[in-house]
Amino acid sequence: MKKRIQGVGFAIKSYIVHDHQLTPTAVNERLMPLGVPLTSDNFITVISAYAQTLDADSEVKREFYQQLGKLIPRAPPRDKLTLRGDFNARVGKDHKLLNSVIGKHELGKCNPNGRLLLGLCSEFELFITNTQFQLPNRFKTTWKYPRSQNWHLLDYVIVRQKDKKDIHITKSALSVDDCWTDHRLIITLA
Repeated sequence: MKKRIQGVGFAIKSYIVHDHQLTPTAVNERLMPLGVPLTSDNFITVISAYAQTLDADSEVKREFYQQLGKLIPRAPPRDKLTLRGDFNARVGKDHKLLNSVIGKHELGKCNPNGRLLLGLCSEFELFITNTQFQLPNRFKTTWKYPRSQNWHLLDYVIVRQKDKKDIHITKSALSVDDCWTDHRLIITLA
């Protein structure tokens, strides 16, 4: 089997793909948008993202966020929008300064990738739903660093600020073990 380094995609029930004739098309190996009808005149745009790690070149990371910034306005303002994926970012706990972007329940300190993500969220009036709910850390964290064995929150579900009230919970799925990933899956109920 050939080792894969990066990539994005969706896991969608077959009947939904068939009924709505959905054909996701990747922008590149790190970004893929998909429009899904909710009603006859209302859609949700889901953007699957896989951002570069901390050690990636700064210019490459800036280019990723520029490309992502071009996708966001394509979703009409009346439609729902969600960004989901591995942003390789820690957004920190600065709720007082960024209360429109993050909630009170983040973990750890912000890192450079987190600053890029927070800047994007601020620019496009987005909210990081993982930070909205008071949960035990095991339901917040999504990835375990191999050497230290410490768990971190790197994967996010992000919505428009005006839609954060529609999110009932965002949490890590502890019982999903065999999904070909070293990350915990994230569950969001709206």
